[in-house]
Amino acid sequence: MASGRRRSPDVFRWRHGLRAKLAKLVALAEAGEAEGLKAIEINPVSTSPKAMARYRDLAIMALQARRMAA
Repeated sequence: MASGRRRSPDVFRWRHGLRAKLAKLVALAEAGEAEGLKAIEINPVSTSPKAMARYRDLAIMALQARRMAA
């Protein structure tokens, strides 16, 4: 990763029902919308939602760190 950003999880490996939510997470992370990411609820009961929650939480931390450094 030349840009230093975390890669988003591979959308094509996810169950069909989670693809839309994952796409929304990725779009919000790329847009720098920490508040939008915080608003998305994820019930981490299985592997896929746990990975999505981890991605969301790491994206929020990265956006907050970027804001603090600016």
